[in-house]
Amino acid sequence: MKFQIKNFSLVLFILFLNFSFAQNLKIPYYEPFENYSFTNNWQIQEQESSRIEIENFYDFYSNSLVITVEGNDHPSMKVTTDGRTRSEIALLNHQIKNNDEYYYSWDIFLPADQVFTKNLFSSEDNYYVIMQWHETGEGIPTYCLKGDDIRKVRAFPVSLRLVPGSLSQDSRMDLHLKYGTTYGPGNSSNDGDICPQDPYSRGYREYIISKAIKIGEWNHIVTQIKWSTVGDSAFIRMWINDLPIINDRSIEQYKRKGVNADLRLGSENSQASKLGGVPLLYTRVENGIEIIEQNYQKLGHYRKNYDSDNTILIDNYRITTEYPPKPFTTSLIDKFCNKELPPGQEYKLEAYEIAPSNYYTFNFKDEAKKQINEIKSFSNYIDLTNQDWVRANDKYEVSVRAVNRLNNGSGFDYGRSCKVQIPENTNLEDYYSSKSISNPYIMRRNETIYAYPLPGATDYLFKITNTQNPGNEIWIPGNGKDINSLNLSRISGTKENATYQISVKAARMENGKDIYSHLNTGRSDFIKVKKPEKNLDKKVKIELNSSADSFHIQSKTKLKNIYLISNTGEVLLKSEVDKKEIILDLSLFKNDLYQITLVDKKGRVFNNAYTK
Repeated sequence: MKFQIKNFSLVLFILFLNFSFAQNLKIPYYEPFENYSFTNNWQIQEQESSRIEIENFYDFYSNSLVITVEGNDHPSMKVTTDGRTRSEIALLNHQIKNNDEYYYSWDIFLPADQVFTKNLFSSEDNYYVIMQWHETGEGIPTYCLKGDDIRKVRAFPVSLRLVPGSLSQDSRMDLHLKYGTTYGPGNSSNDGDICPQDPYSRGYREYIISKAIKIGEWNHIVTQIKWSTVGDSAFIRMWINDLPIINDRSIEQYKRKGVNADLRLGSENSQASKLGGVPLLYTRVENGIEIIEQNYQKLGHYRKNYDSDNTILIDNYRITTEYPPKPFTTSLIDKFCNKELPPGQEYKLEAYEIAPSNYYTFNFKDEAKKQINEIKSFSNYIDLTNQDWVRANDKYEVSVRAVNRLNNGSGFDYGRSCKVQIPENTNLEDYYSSKSISNPYIMRRNETIYAYPLPGATDYLFKITNTQNPGNEIWIPGNGKDINSLNLSRISGTKENATYQISVKAARMENGKDIYSHLNTGRSDFIKVKKPEKNLDKKVKIELNSSADSFHIQSKTKLKNIYLISNTGEVLLKSEVDKKEIILDLSLFKNDLYQITLVDKKGRVFNNAYTK
């Protein structure tokens, strides 16, 4: 839905409603401007209809937000003669707390076939803001004089401005960065107000960034902002087209006001300078409680004494907690990078979204095994749980790229890679978690309990100890509907009203061997069984043959699986059967200590003591 706002007080009122009632943005946040759904989180502030449109200017980029301003697009009736015109979008619902730190990035395109014409009849200053952070109006204002009247004005804690007269022969234009309390002592506001010294004017800084952006090309702007009420803590860093903005001299060498000196684009290997010295977040105290003055970001045109018709394109806006991926590259988001995935959770990985994308390719490089595996996904999420090649406790170097219909399916470049480690153990799901024997989880009749899945596992072994007989420790394979589930009521030897200590480890059978035998169990929990199934011991008979090399097994029901499990929880043998009577040859296991575990078609488990 599109709409226009011609009254600035109405703009602020609507902003307050959004800040008060809308949900906060989920970080990382991404807006591709593919359609008008962006208005769910952005407000259109245009003075005439159709100034802000979703259009397809360049096939490689698909849709972009096209923002146009004309000479008569004045913000309100009272300023029709002061030279201000605007056409902007305002970001809503991004709540900021003191000492929050975020990266804000977007792509901007200024068409080359346009001019920036100043109003020749005006002797006043001019400016051309293309990005600003604006106070919402909840905190303590700066007080300024309009004639004999004291008026309050709202600061722009951060603004970025074009410098049209700076266009170089190679079509590069300077940018003007200004931050802090915009209206300092003795300076004029946009309405010509004189702002005297007051306790809330904390000063500001401003710089010219030389040859910052290229006209006629897409430019990728990244700003890192630490929002703080303390000037020594707050800072801004900037990058343009992934080149850092650097300051060759310290802040202390510059004057308090006036354009201090040039900043410049550094090399890829240089560090972006911290630009600070003044607060970027303001507060008021209400009933002894500090209230943060919220800021909201605006993109587009906000200018004074320019009467030309001008256009800016915006695309791929992001808010992240780490440096965002380069344009048209993607990577895993930071919470998955260079760390072990938390055990007991779904093993879903998420990459930064790119629009439009037909699918994403996740590349997993295993340096130890010299192997590379790929997963293709139609979304920017994948789940490793059921990927057969994934191994517990292994570490992978993961990179991601997007493939779309606009570049013949060849795909964009892979973004930065990062290491992901699969955990080595698993637990019962937290629902069954218990801390002590005196407060166990009480199973309902025939209830099945579950362990969290571990990638690559073919079996799950539940280590079960009767708390009344701690020496009686057994390993039971999952006997529920799923391999990672356990029904204690259907295990022979389970006692009524007994409490069992249970932990879990994963097994993986490859070529007859359990390659997960080195893994450990996870957390132990206490489970109480009310009424187990009775007389299970009478349904199976196991006899050792005279040669001591085999067992004769007879069952009243058809068996499904036979396991030999060591006392450390290693699967020595797993055999699938579909019989009631079996001769089990164990000549290869003469020197091993093991238990024989039988599972029938109904999930009932028959278990004998360790045998050697």
